[in-house]
Amino acid sequence: MPNAIWSTAAVVAFTALVACGGGRGSAEPFAESNAAGSSDAVSAGEAPDRVDTRRSDHEAALVVQPVVQPATPVVQPATPATRPLITISQIGAGDAEDGSGHVVSQAQRIAVDLDARVFPPRALDPVLHVGALRFVHYSHPRPGVLRFAVDAAARLALGAELAVQYGDDVASRRVVLQAITQDDLRGLAP
Repeated sequence: MPNAIWSTAAVVAFTALVACGGGRGSAEPFAESNAAGSSDAVSAGEAPDRVDTRRSDHEAALVVQPVVQPATPVVQPATPATRPLITISQIGAGDAEDGSGHVVSQAQRIAVDLDARVFPPRALDPVLHVGALRFVHYSHPRPGVLRFAVDAAARLALGAELAVQYGDDVASRRVVLQAITQDDLRGLAP
């Protein structure tokens, strides 16, 4: 009986060795060396000592169980607060553009804030077009916001188209407002 216990332990060790890739070449010499205890193991209802691991006479077949990784929980990002594509508001003193290339200091400026996710960084800088006026100076007052500072509400003429494009790349032009309305300018000092 001790022979049968040793044989079962040897089979388990051999199977583990082969499954880990430690057994190279033929498995025959090991399996035959334990053949003597094989009949005791089989008669006792245990697994036989001899394990046939041959694919052919010259090559041992390594049986490797596929490694199943536990499912990694997918963490969904929190739904970002919805931001409007554009907001026009009055802000305090500082530098602002007049739309023709000049930067002036103003006591009250108009901020045209755009959702920066819609206008991601590129090699060319974004340019704000309000009708025939061009505003090229911008800032990022907080993450996700692209801001153009306009020197006076009068520059945002009613009915003017408001668009953004990158540099002189006309193909990148995106219309933000078809026409500026009174509602867009609500709350601004003239």
